[in-house]
Amino acid sequence: MEYQNFITIIKEELEHISQKEVHLDRQSKNNDVIVDSLTIRDPAFNIAPTIYLTPYYARHLDGMSIQEIVRDIYDTYEQAAPVSDFDVTQYTDYQKAQQSICMRLVNFEKNRERLRDLPHVRFHDLAIIFAYILPIEDKGYGAIVVHRNHLALWNVTVEDLYAKAMENSPHILPVQIDTMDALMKRLCPEGVFPDDPQPQMLVMSNSRSVYGAATILYPNVLKHLSDRYEKDLFIIPSSIHEVIVLPDESYDPEELSQLICDVNEMELEDTDILSDHPYYYSRQTDEILMHP
Repeated sequence: MEYQNFITIIKEELEHISQKEVHLDRQSKNNDVIVDSLTIRDPAFNIAPTIYLTPYYARHLDGMSIQEIVRDIYDTYEQAAPVSDFDVTQYTDYQKAQQSICMRLVNFEKNRERLRDLPHVRFHDLAIIFAYILPIEDKGYGAIVVHRNHLALWNVTVEDLYAKAMENSPHILPVQIDTMDALMKRLCPEGVFPDDPQPQMLVMSNSRSVYGAATILYPNVLKHLSDRYEKDLFIIPSSIHEVIVLPDESYDPEELSQLICDVNEMELEDTDILSDHPYYYSRQTDEILMHP
């Protein structure tokens, strides 16, 4: 089945079983990847979860039936559906909204088109963008990416957003650091792991494991790690969601770059790629550098 026919049928089937309005939209996600999304709107509420369709089409090509996909999407909707209205003044009134502004780290070149409409701060070959973290009752949280029109709505500057995000992010999305060993054992408790000592690899993200690469910007986080090991640090951008931090043991930056490129090409979705080379934290200058 061709993709356009697929999304049309999915929409019609969901309208039938939900008895609600179903809207299709195209959105630009991270790294300027255009995706089709779907929302099922309950007229009783002013917010609705967004469900992306591209992964479902891949599952359909692998043999998943239309009926199974429709049921899975509707189950996802029911799990994420709002139970109350969102108080829009929490977002439109900057005196309220400023308490929920956080930062994200993305690749500058891969997001060149998208960044035309997003307030951002350059950071080497990356860009710091901003998101309003939206608490959803009984559902965890969502996020609204801050666009340029929000600057006029709030009467603030990019510098204002940056200062507020630097203040808020460590509290709203606190850093979480695991050794690679501990992380694997937590994710795969039944797994068998070697007892041989491995190089100390630290996986760093935030408490939500979403856009956690931005934790490298949190004040003093890398400084404390560097002081602990009494070494400079290599930072491997494993994705937009986390980084791997290695005490400098004379690693070859070119070999690390090749490793990152291989992982980006073979393991990651296009939307999850952050960069194709390592970064370096200098204890002496307390700075993140493009290379040692």
